[in-house]
Amino acid sequence: MRAQRGLRQGQPELAAATKVAIDELFALIAMNTVSRAGADDCLSQIAMRVEDEGASVWLCPFDGGRNLIAHFGDRRPGGLMLAGHVDVVPVTGQSWASDPFEPRSDQGRIVGRGSTDMKGFVACCLALNDEIKATSRCRPVTLCLTPDEETAFRGAKALPEQLRELDIVPGAAIVGEPTEMEIAVRHPGFLDMTTTFHGKAAHASRKDLGVSAIQAAAAFVSHLYELDAQYADAGVQFSVGEMRGGSARNIVAENCTLDWEIRHTSAALGEEVKVALASFQSPNSARRFDQPLVTVPGLSMSKDACPSWLATWIGDRAMSSMPFATEAGIYYGAGIPTLVMGPGSIAQAHRPDEFIEISQLMACLSTLCGLLRHLSKETTERA
Repeated sequence: MRAQRGLRQGQPELAAATKVAIDELFALIAMNTVSRAGADDCLSQIAMRVEDEGASVWLCPFDGGRNLIAHFGDRRPGGLMLAGHVDVVPVTGQSWASDPFEPRSDQGRIVGRGSTDMKGFVACCLALNDEIKATSRCRPVTLCLTPDEETAFRGAKALPEQLRELDIVPGAAIVGEPTEMEIAVRHPGFLDMTTTFHGKAAHASRKDLGVSAIQAAAAFVSHLYELDAQYADAGVQFSVGEMRGGSARNIVAENCTLDWEIRHTSAALGEEVKVALASFQSPNSARRFDQPLVTVPGLSMSKDACPSWLATWIGDRAMSSMPFATEAGIYYGAGIPTLVMGPGSIAQAHRPDEFIEISQLMACLSTLCGLLRHLSKETTERA
């Protein structure tokens, strides 16, 4: 069966949907969702909007916030889940040409924090409300939005159980992270770590009386980058993002803290890597304490894992890999076949003057509409 391609460039309905999506995106960007409170308020406003449009809506609490689950249709299993997040990264220290939370249109682009990552996808979902409702008469469609993907992924980790409690069983999910509308089914996972070294303070002229935490931490950084080179061919990357320590230039540093991460292609780190980490030999007697912060599994899914309606829609489209982690690995690990596909480029995410091309919003609207119509048609034909 050949998949329907959805709205076409130049069609009146695509132009109308694009205008709605742009209006929705402007409203979403204008809501500063860096903080937990801002993200929660954004989800509350979306909840009211989709409930007015006929969805069954829940704001489901978890440790650290609330997820939005908006369900269209009955509770039969095997529907489509459209998933994303509304939180954005901070703008502190970035040089923007204008207020990042006052969206603007500029030469075919929408500029503003979160435009690409990933409020553009959310805006497209909201703009396709009529198509979603029409599809839900044949098969359920569920919109799931989390508030903390950029920091802790707690919402995504809580979501599968929340869906089970509501007796909602998606047949497949699309996570709308920016892929320029390419289909991605593989990405790395990661482990965020904080490592603290505790030494002993002393006057810098009597280093023999102290134990430098910075010296130990610097050696540990070198060890991590040696591992980075050693395991590069195995798809494991080590990166140090921040180092904080010491109190004055003339005091042997008593404490030093590192924020670092491991990115990996498998769902779990191999024992070999764990042993290599444990093999670090400190140059002094500073004590080391490791604290895992966030663990997110990678994604590796084949077309064979997809339900038939999704597999036929994919057809002969290429299914690619991407270098960044998403919540897709969490959902796939919970038994929901999940692919990543959304408008915009990851190259624009998290940067000053973040933008999304309007043409990418149009491509998203057309592609999602095609998928929804295909889902309706295939369900009807099988009935």
